[in-house]
Amino acid sequence: MIWPVTEAVATAATESGADRHFDDGLHLLAELTPRLTGEFALRTFLNADLDRTLATARTWTASPDPAVRRLASEGTRPRLPWARQVPELNRKPKATVPLLDRLRTDSSQVVRRSVANHLNDISRLDAGLAAEVAARWMHNPVSTTQALVRHAMRTLVKKGEPTALELVGFHGNGEDLKVVGPLAEETEISMGGTLVFTARVTNVSRASSTRGPTPCSFRSTVTSSTRWTSGS
Repeated sequence: MIWPVTEAVATAATESGADRHFDDGLHLLAELTPRLTGEFALRTFLNADLDRTLATARTWTASPDPAVRRLASEGTRPRLPWARQVPELNRKPKATVPLLDRLRTDSSQVVRRSVANHLNDISRLDAGLAAEVAARWMHNPVSTTQALVRHAMRTLVKKGEPTALELVGFHGNGEDLKVVGPLAEETEISMGGTLVFTARVTNVSRASSTRGPTPCSFRSTVTSSTRWTSGS
């Protein structure tokens, strides 16, 4: 089991108080991460000295090992799932953007996925910053940029953030959509019963005129206990 080892390395290196031990601990973490990612142990280093840890992480972005390059992005995510929080990253979401700039065109899909998830984390803290970074990437894209940005903007797209919607290809305004519904199939529902309702959304913009309106229909159900299920 490598996980307890990485945690032990992080604890010993940060509690030593010596810069040499701190740097050696980060170096050892990079050596261990291909065997089992050191992203959780890296949080200990980030909480102990954010700037020093990020400086080392920047060197990892040039590593020939994709596991080490991924560690530079994944381990520094502001909202890394199941990991301890790094409050200073939440206060300074811009601090990790240089890492993402270096990795956004990485040859490894796993690394690019981490970059997208990282930028999505940033969007939860600073929507404007995340959209600005994504827009900058789209101005100088490579073949993988569009897919990365689409995944990175998913939270902002769900919130209807205009810049994010435009970045992933949605244009126009409310007048471009014709909405019918929602229409309920029943007017009454008994305890434990199910209410079915439908709706239809049609794109009537000029952009769709060459191929005709584009409709999208959905049918959903809700029970009286407020448990929802849906289908299309």
